[in-house]
Amino acid sequence: MADKDAAMVDDIVRQMPAMFAANPVVGPPVAHFWQAQEKMLQDAEAFSAHWFRRRQDATKLALDTARDVRTNGGSEPSALIEAMQDWQQHAVERIAEDFREWASLCARCAGHVASVDVAAETEAAKKTSNRATAPTARHATPV
Repeated sequence: MADKDAAMVDDIVRQMPAMFAANPVVGPPVAHFWQAQEKMLQDAEAFSAHWFRRRQDATKLALDTARDVRTNGGSEPSALIEAMQDWQQHAVERIAEDFREWASLCARCAGHVASVDVAAETEAAKKTSNRATAPTARHATPV
């Protein structure tokens, strides 16, 4: 029984490329899907690098602020408040930049998906119309 099932699965796997090649709609969307996927991953990688850079900057600034407060402002409350306000202002700026880049990333990814959908549909339509309008062979009727 297991040999019969394995043979059946093997037969299906062998037939799959022919089934996909025969369908003009399957080929282009798959290729365009992976192209969009590649672009989205590149955009996400750039977003992540920028996000981590901002977090590193935040950590460095926090350490610098802590050192400054400890050495220069430990005895004066106004210096401590000023240092914290400065750090918080930069933190809000980083969060705003995170949001701007995230929104831009989402828009670009949506654009990638939309553009490859259009390209795949156009390519599939061309293939389908080429097949539909291809001249058919005419056979001579013997007399």
